[in-house]
Amino acid sequence: RQGAAEVLGMIGPEAKDAVPALIHALGDEDWILRQGAAEVLGMIGPEAKDAVPALIHALGDEDSDVRSAAAEALGEIFGHTTE
Repeated sequence: RQGAAEVLGMIGPEAKDAVPALIHALGDEDWILRQGAAEVLGMIGPEAKDAVPALIHALGDEDSDVRSAAAEALGEIFGHTTE
């Protein structure tokens, strides 16, 4: 699952159709998967705006790496402008 998330991250904004699955992955018991999902959502950028509520929730994750990835993802989603 982590490998699939990494591939989606390389695809970038075109992977927006995977956003619902990545949102679901933010709730997985595996912290590595949660972290990876947050990172990929950040790589997708503004196209992942539907994930904002889940990423905000992830800011309270028990794992600091997940919290950090969620914060970075939010920055990527809001840090870009769309035309």
